[in-house]
Amino acid sequence: MKEKLKVLRGSAVDTLIDACVNSLAGDGYLNISGGVGARKEEDSSMSFIQEARRRNKIDRLSRFIGLADYISIFLLMKLLENTYFEFLNVITSCTKLLPDEERLKSDEKLDGADGDDQVFDSDVRSYIEIDIILLNDTGDVAIDPALKIFHLIISKIQNHWEKCLREILESHPSSVRFDNSLGSVIPCGYSKSRVGDAERLSNIIKNSLPIQNYKEELTKELNLNTNAVDLFCKRFGVIETFYKSMRACTEEIIRGNESIEVFRNWCTEYREKEEEIEEIVDTQVLGIFMVHLDGLKTQALSLLFYNRGIIADVIPKIGKSKVDILLSKILDDTTYLDTDPTTADCFANYVEFINDAQRRIDSMEIDGDYVKDLYDITEEFAIPVDPEDFANYLMINVALTSLKIAVADRLKKRDDLIAKFNEQISNDVRKLTDDVSVINELISESWLLDPASEPAICLKTLKDLDSNLQECIKIVDKYQDYQKSFDLETIRLDILDLVRREIHLRILLWECILLWEESSRRWYEGDFRDLNPEEMTQTTDQLKDNVGELETGLGRRPIVLNLKENVGQVRDKLPTISCLRNKHLRRRHWLEVEAILNYKFKPDVRITLTLIEGLGAFAYSQELMNISGRATSEANQEAILNRIDDA
Repeated sequence: MKEKLKVLRGSAVDTLIDACVNSLAGDGYLNISGGVGARKEEDSSMSFIQEARRRNKIDRLSRFIGLADYISIFLLMKLLENTYFEFLNVITSCTKLLPDEERLKSDEKLDGADGDDQVFDSDVRSYIEIDIILLNDTGDVAIDPALKIFHLIISKIQNHWEKCLREILESHPSSVRFDNSLGSVIPCGYSKSRVGDAERLSNIIKNSLPIQNYKEELTKELNLNTNAVDLFCKRFGVIETFYKSMRACTEEIIRGNESIEVFRNWCTEYREKEEEIEEIVDTQVLGIFMVHLDGLKTQALSLLFYNRGIIADVIPKIGKSKVDILLSKILDDTTYLDTDPTTADCFANYVEFINDAQRRIDSMEIDGDYVKDLYDITEEFAIPVDPEDFANYLMINVALTSLKIAVADRLKKRDDLIAKFNEQISNDVRKLTDDVSVINELISESWLLDPASEPAICLKTLKDLDSNLQECIKIVDKYQDYQKSFDLETIRLDILDLVRREIHLRILLWECILLWEESSRRWYEGDFRDLNPEEMTQTTDQLKDNVGELETGLGRRPIVLNLKENVGQVRDKLPTISCLRNKHLRRRHWLEVEAILNYKFKPDVRITLTLIEGLGAFAYSQELMNISGRATSEANQEAILNRIDDA
């Protein structure tokens, strides 16, 4: 249309300019034969009256051309007004068909849904198509393209149409053409500056009250339509919330769930929401807009089907796993009940199993109820299940009933089982008594109390026998615990306590002998200056106490008396050893000791307890104690004097 109007404008301007030029030429003011704009040869001979007439002629023609321009501008203005008028009529006719605000907010089905002709306007050739979608990044319901973009496009269309009208005028400026046609006929300084037609049109449009009213009315009508779309879009807030919740419910969350309530809530919600989404129309006419909703439906249903597919995969797998475990438990318990116990441990475990059977059955029934709820969900929501898995599920009730019958039968025979159990314990205890008697005979052999025996071998033998005895003790303690738990009279093995006492005494004896041999060798052969009287006192006191226990338990046997004598001898020598190990002894004190012992201690000769004993030092205990006491007193006096000096 723009190009056609330009051509029309050009033809009109050409016709107008040609007419004006011919008029000037007819009056003799232009020499057409010499070319347009050529002056007569004798311009100077033109009188002032002729010159005035020529100017007057040109002014009238210029005003005529200006009038023609105004008519063109008026026609373009009318074209613009008619454009707004027609456009506004179309939009207004569509706006009148908009539902009211209450209906837009409600869930009521609107006219114009899915091709309903009742809302279509016969003057509207096509509607502006937009989509309501769910944004991939946030899950929000949104309009595509956004309504802001729509308003921007409408504004650009308006500006573009006005620009086209200005370009039509600018393409063939009549005043400029007329001036150019006159050429040098117009005296110098005659031309008048004129405002351009395009700029004049812009000013007229800006100041045109009808056009501004049309624009305001158009903006108002457009806002009514876009507001209606906004309100309609808010209908799908529930779908938006549901979509976001589905996005938040990841595959990991679904596969990690085992709650029946959660599974049922998911399935129920998905079924209800699927129906709601399916009821959403594919298209909806709202005023000037054709709103497409199929994208929103596809997005929501795709995620719904995906999550529901995961649920349909998870529930049968959980059900199969639970059924397999439960059937395995029932089968194991039934098989165990069918076995006959043969040992005391087997009897005890069997009776305890029967006593605990009801609790186990209750736990299995809870597991069975869980499985039943799972398979009820698969049936209610048409989730496919493998036929073999479903057959195993149906076997649970039969297997559990068989187990209950077996448990009830065994409970009736519980007293008989306990009697058999007690009889088995009696048989086992008789065997244990024989084993303990054998241990008693072995520890009573004479070589285990012979002073000439090898202590290490005796101790190893006794500890091996004690290990066997401890196993017997553990068995007896276990049997006693069994009997207490079943309210039976507990067994008692007197020989067990006796043997345990005897073996303890013999092990203690040989441990004391080994300790004495190791300690005495270290004391007598080691450097006398390294002896620790306190450690010797502690060791001998311990040995003395143990010897007292051994003498009470084993009697005055030679091996016990020898140990007692050896320990006593060292204990008698400890005071003298302590004196000679006095840290306050100085060189002068050792000279006195040498004088008493009649022996000169040499630096290259190591002093040992054996040497001290060989010099007869223990015969001079009193003298040596006096020297040690004097050395301690002198050291104390020196310490006092040093403190005085320091003060």
